[in-house]
Amino acid sequence: VSVNITYTPVVYTYNSGAWLPSNPVGVLDSRDQIEIQTGNFTLSNNLACDTFTVSAGASVTIDGGVTLTANALNLQSTSSSYSSLILDGSISGTINYHRYTAQVGPIGTNDLIATPFSGQTFGAFDTANTNLAASGSTHAFAPYNTVSGAYENYDSVTNAATVIGQGMGYRAATTDGSTLMFTGLAASTDILNIPISDAAAGNAWSLMGNPYPSYLDLIPTIEYTNRI
Repeated sequence: VSVNITYTPVVYTYNSGAWLPSNPVGVLDSRDQIEIQTGNFTLSNNLACDTFTVSAGASVTIDGGVTLTANALNLQSTSSSYSSLILDGSISGTINYHRYTAQVGPIGTNDLIATPFSGQTFGAFDTANTNLAASGSTHAFAPYNTVSGAYENYDSVTNAATVIGQGMGYRAATTDGSTLMFTGLAASTDILNIPISDAAAGNAWSLMGNPYPSYLDLIPTIEYTNRI
């Protein structure tokens, strides 16, 4: 006689220090789900779950030496609020950043956005985001080309293998005013080098964004090298 036992995952929610239905530490099953809805949560012990979601406006810090194991870590955002991940430890699993992006309109509405991850190609990004605005194979996802002094939209064919640069700025738009999902690896170092250009056509402007999945509260320092 065979008996099939169906497991019903438990969803543990965290709201500013309070857990429902209970604190998952010590009782969490790797098939359960965690949602950090409000407040700032610090993970101080290794944890394994199915999905780990950080709502817009909430934040999570993974302490040094601690590993979060999850099939998917989802960072959410809205038009005016963003989630935050401070990674001092490590993550085993897929990290997704759902970045709110404006809906394309008759006047060409766009947002200037950046990915906090590395390693994702535009082809994979395009496949994962069917709501990315497009006209044929030309998509509303464009880095600023300082040589031509213009935003140049990516093409799903010619740019399929182009890697989306971590911290590089892109002009983007969606068909529905919702989120675009970036997937990749979060930075494990405190210093990232993002190339900038002072090409004449671009009027010395380069478009850059936050290369981390957390807030930055600082004034950036830019070093210039004099050329003769």
